[in-house]
Amino acid sequence: LPLARAIRGETLDGVEIFIRNHRIPEGRWLSVNGRPVRGEEGAPLGGVVVFHDCSDRRREQERVRAVVESSPDGILMVNQEGEIIMANSEAQNIFGYKRHELVGQLIEILVPDRFRNGHRQHRMKFMAQRHVRPIGAHHDFVGRRKDGSEFPVEVGLRPIELQGQAFSITTVRDATERKGIEREFRAAHEIQ
Repeated sequence: LPLARAIRGETLDGVEIFIRNHRIPEGRWLSVNGRPVRGEEGAPLGGVVVFHDCSDRRREQERVRAVVESSPDGILMVNQEGEIIMANSEAQNIFGYKRHELVGQLIEILVPDRFRNGHRQHRMKFMAQRHVRPIGAHHDFVGRRKDGSEFPVEVGLRPIELQGQAFSITTVRDATERKGIEREFRAAHEIQ
């Protein structure tokens, strides 16, 4: 319990706990901050603990998480250094990685080797200019799955800032089927 940790001399900063009892059957999320109180010789005498109800914020986070997870497109959040810090389920499906295999890796892990240096330069330029690029706009891109296979992808980019730090939200769509339809359409028109 947070109070016990504060009494033991630990400082608590925003530790979140879920409580439920007969008065609150639906439960509440609480953010807990605590500081130990020490005597003259430094021995812990107790602690001061402050609870803040953060249930509304947690519910909002769950709604956002549900939207991101239900997206038909892969969504990756990348920090300014190019490190993947979030990947939704569809991104995992598209590239064949588990979430823990993506988070912490450079985004270039999803780019074929021959394009990685160029991609790194484009990424740095994008983070400096911070402009929106709609999905599928401008270029044809090639993605690289965990098994090394390559496939056409459509990519959208949106810069965001959170707590003073720059990130990009990268939206990815497997374009294999669309590219196949385009080839068939061109071939049919060339015959005529």
